[in-house]
Amino acid sequence: MQFEGKNLYERIGLARFVRDLRTNRHRTRQLVGISFLILLTIVGAPTNADLYFLGVAAATLGIAVRMWASGHVKKDKMLATTGPYAYVRHPLYVGNHLITFGFCLASGLWWSFFVWIALGIFY
Repeated sequence: MQFEGKNLYERIGLARFVRDLRTNRHRTRQLVGISFLILLTIVGAPTNADLYFLGVAAATLGIAVRMWASGHVKKDKMLATTGPYAYVRHPLYVGNHLITFGFCLASGLWWSFFVWIALGIFY
């Protein structure tokens, strides 16, 4: 099956995903981030109740920051300078990192922090 000079495999297959990882990281960051959270949910083995509840609190705070920030964005209209944008340049990213940090804490997996840092640097 051909479409615009490329076969279907090149348009939706593993080759495209790998190419996007190398050249268009913004296209894959949500998929990789959500996949990481799903992995932590499935593989996680919380052993410390205090860290688990601290992780839940951090993730909840991250969700709240994202909700607060999304209410202040007026895409393509004006620069957002109110709400959380008065304090940080990218509050949606801050919310994402709080959510991921919370999942890492709650999962009880020590290596998850290193993966989180690596993903943060890569993206």
